[in-house]
Amino acid sequence: MHPETPKGKTQAKSPSEPAVTSSEEMIPIEQKLVALEKKIQGLEARVEVLEAMATNLANIEARLNGTPAFRLKRRFQCECRASGFVALRMKCTKCGRKTWWG
Repeated sequence: MHPETPKGKTQAKSPSEPAVTSSEEMIPIEQKLVALEKKIQGLEARVEVLEAMATNLANIEARLNGTPAFRLKRRFQCECRASGFVALRMKCTKCGRKTWWG
């Protein structure tokens, strides 16, 4: 026999009594769970791509840091106090022709 509860209120089940859920109620929950798992897998794949891109960018930047003109436009300041206005004297190492670039 169940103890009486006030009118309009449901009796709380004890922790040892499992909640009874019909299989019809579980289907939408399982579908949502499957959809959520697919979304998580998609996000994990995107994170992997972003991490690979970050590694590639770091490698590119490290290689560029070894070149003399990298960020020169930001670093250069002329005696006339102008900054950012630079050109480099370029030479073709095949024919020896010289030109300006910048």
